[in-house]
Amino acid sequence: MCGILLYISKKKIKLSEFKNSLDLIDHRGPDNSSVFSYQNENFEKIEHSLDNYYNFLIGHKRLAIIDLSSQSNQPFINKNNKNFFLFNGEFYNFKSYSNEETKNSDSLTFFQNLQKNKIPFFDKVIGMWSVIFGKINENSIYLSRDFYGKKPLYYYHDLNGIIIASEFKSIFRIIKNERKVNLQSLSFFMNYKMSPFSNSDETFYENIRSVKPGTVLKYDLKNNRINQIYELNKNIQHSNRDIYNSFKEELSISVQNRLVSDVKIGTFLSGGIDSSLIAAIANKYNKEISYYCAYDTNRSNSSKDDLYYARNVARLLKLNLTEIPIKYNYGEYLEILEKLSLQFEIPVNYAATPFPSYLILQQMKNDGVKVVLDGIGGDEIMGFYPSYLSLAISNFRHSKIKNSLFYFYNHIKNSNKTLFGKNKDFLYLIYKGIFKKSLMDQQKNSRGYDDLIINKDLFNSVRKMSNKGERDKIYKIIDKQLYSINKIGIPFYVGVSDQVSMMYSIENRSPFLDKNLYKYVFIENNYKFNNGFNKILLRKMLSEILSKKIAWRKQKIGFSNFNQINFTQDKNNKEYILDDSFIRSFININKAERLFDEKIDHRSRFIISSLLSIASLSKKYKLYL
Repeated sequence: MCGILLYISKKKIKLSEFKNSLDLIDHRGPDNSSVFSYQNENFEKIEHSLDNYYNFLIGHKRLAIIDLSSQSNQPFINKNNKNFFLFNGEFYNFKSYSNEETKNSDSLTFFQNLQKNKIPFFDKVIGMWSVIFGKINENSIYLSRDFYGKKPLYYYHDLNGIIIASEFKSIFRIIKNERKVNLQSLSFFMNYKMSPFSNSDETFYENIRSVKPGTVLKYDLKNNRINQIYELNKNIQHSNRDIYNSFKEELSISVQNRLVSDVKIGTFLSGGIDSSLIAAIANKYNKEISYYCAYDTNRSNSSKDDLYYARNVARLLKLNLTEIPIKYNYGEYLEILEKLSLQFEIPVNYAATPFPSYLILQQMKNDGVKVVLDGIGGDEIMGFYPSYLSLAISNFRHSKIKNSLFYFYNHIKNSNKTLFGKNKDFLYLIYKGIFKKSLMDQQKNSRGYDDLIINKDLFNSVRKMSNKGERDKIYKIIDKQLYSINKIGIPFYVGVSDQVSMMYSIENRSPFLDKNLYKYVFIENNYKFNNGFNKILLRKMLSEILSKKIAWRKQKIGFSNFNQINFTQDKNNKEYILDDSFIRSFININKAERLFDEKIDHRSRFIISSLLSIASLSKKYKLYL
């Protein structure tokens, strides 16, 4: 992984200011730092002269993972044709395109092939990337991100030129503008409580854009314009081979590709299906990997606990498992949230993976790990979460009664509930499918913020987004998968994994998010779920190479239940939130005080957690509406 910064403008910038902005992302690449200027039709590496001013500067922070030699230090410059290259990511299949000169370096191979084969070469790359590829003689600079957007790339564009960076903070340091919040992004967070890592070109800030995943943009140096010129091929065609054997082979190759490293590797092992399968495959090819699991100290090691299954996986595979206890303490939780806010620069959904990921990666850093494998994407690619009840309700609302009963049957099979519990869920299905639908049709929904938001534009934006009810309208597994991949789940999880891992200068790799596996989103439903079990292909594969007991477990607690409810309901949050100047600019403080009554209900908890995250961000950065 690496950090990228580029500055091109009619207004000159002092070199020391550019370097200070680049140093803000030193955590993305502490192993080497380089800055080049372009002037008088030549590139020149700059090591001194901090008081000089320039119109065109490129900087790179390197995290050395593949080829630790200086040969792979960037930026790459071709002085003959004035091409340059800034790369953040990994090119896993580079050996298929390398030559004697580039055989040890994925980044050099990438640069050489882009020069030779041009923009369509991006479709050949298996990996993750954010790239700046410049062709000065053609007055063109190309920006690109991988298919899932695993690596960020932002830009600020005005009449004077363009600034491109891996993180917002480098751009804001240069432009010195106020951080004006994008109402749509803020509304998204307040509605869904998912940190707004958007897959669109919009970001959390009004004046900064993002390169969309799976696209290539072209910046024209001559006329100062930027446009999308290319979209990556999604490759959803299946071969004529058996689906299961084809998937088994391609997932194994994906894991092998992500074990290519010249530094120490670690792996998340939560005890769930996804991480257990990744661990089992990885262990087959590399016995030196270290494995990590976080657990809640308030829970026992019962047969329903993730720790129980993680320990069983480690025992069966003879793995080196490091267990990281998580105990609730308000002060420590708040300190972690503020550190995450400082890094993310957007509101943090702490109810999901950020807290345990932070603690695990902290331990990995102490142990000398520089690459980590995770299970992100297993749910979305292979059949989604066992959310059969929500699908049953949605189908009921669409008058697809047969389908509704089918999903409800799978819900019952998956939940192992008593007869009373089954009957209660069935009544809930009827209520949500008929009466609640009528109620929602009659009333405008604002997620409970009706009497709280005093900013009219924000209130209308929150209400408009709430009324879309996109998730409630989904009644097919495939649509649920695509919704999560494109809008809610994957953008959030890859954003969190990138930001938290980069805090500790650790590279995060996700085998399930290999573009060759994307086609399995479109396989028939019987490969995704059956008889109350989801992710059928993963479970079948895991049962063959590990254990049927682990492979066919039904209940998984997950990271989201680690003490976050206690943190949200802590009374110390009242003053922390309500005294924040940004919160006070759009929330009725007197009415907001009611949220902190003795009994905090689900609605209040949802709103408090959102406001707590926003307040934490506001205390690190000056925000405006």
